[in-house]
Amino acid sequence: MLAHLDPFKEQLEKDEAFKYVPLKKLYRETFSKPKSSKISLSNAPEGIISCSIKEAAQTYGAFLQKKEKEKAADPFTSINKVASQEGLFLYIPPKIALKEPLIIHIESAANPQIIVFMGKEASATLAVKTSAEEPFFSNQLIDVTLEENASLRIEYTQKISFEGYFFNNLTANLKRNAQLSALSITEGAKIIRQHAHIKLNGEGSNVELKGLARLEKSAEAHTHILIEHLAPHTTSSQHFKNVLFDQARSSFEGKVFVQDIAQKTEAYQLNNNLLLGEKTHAFSKPNLEIFADDVKASHGATIGQLDAEELFYLRTRGLSYKEAYHLLIQGFCKEITDQVTVHDL
Repeated sequence: MLAHLDPFKEQLEKDEAFKYVPLKKLYRETFSKPKSSKISLSNAPEGIISCSIKEAAQTYGAFLQKKEKEKAADPFTSINKVASQEGLFLYIPPKIALKEPLIIHIESAANPQIIVFMGKEASATLAVKTSAEEPFFSNQLIDVTLEENASLRIEYTQKISFEGYFFNNLTANLKRNAQLSALSITEGAKIIRQHAHIKLNGEGSNVELKGLARLEKSAEAHTHILIEHLAPHTTSSQHFKNVLFDQARSSFEGKVFVQDIAQKTEAYQLNNNLLLGEKTHAFSKPNLEIFADDVKASHGATIGQLDAEELFYLRTRGLSYKEAYHLLIQGFCKEITDQVTVHDL
């Protein structure tokens, strides 16, 4: 089932982005074929075009071929393009503003591919829910193109087997004044890896990426971000938090690249990690690569435990140790969880 990984093994072993991802575990795994797999779209109003990628090839063939030829920055994005056999094409025409979220359910699909194209001044929220009861490997790709002044928000949730592997890839091209935000909340699996490659091609475009992982037992979550500022007056923001229990592990690598033409760029990235087990591990590597001279940018990372004084203070106010413990964890997560807009998927 994982034979399509073979041509990429040498590249994966040399790629610095996989330094903390134990891919050898994945190579050794064997998965039975799921009893059923499907990709479905719900809550779509009239005027929205949705179909399989095979069907879209008849009408949007030139566009899809151009997407196929684009060089992927991440090996698993390439793997998806090679191995994908099921996918969804979604087109939101110009000036359509959707009030209700579009909901995509992905069930037990090995290499699902979602292609989203939004016309000028269109706006929408996309809720993506991935689920699987049995252990499996899923390597999904969401490829987004935003025309001028288009706005898209994506919220991810996963409900998968603890023995499963979930790799999520987001690629996006933003034109002038386009806006993209993405939020992911996960409780982990054997390995979860999230990759995003965002190109800010148009002046005034903006991207905001946020995520929270709450990991128990030996679950792992790894985040890899590449944002390219390729035009003036572009902005980006990254904020990812991890809460680790037991023997859980996480890693974060966020890179911001600012081309020399991208003057007046603003770029910020932050990774916060809360370690609540003696055998937990968190690795963080935020970095900037800037070739423009009129830029505002910052990056940072924190790794720590619960504050003993804060625990003591809450207990003096009548809370039990357990109540105070969970309240402080909730407070750590709140900055991300408060951003959720789509509930009860």
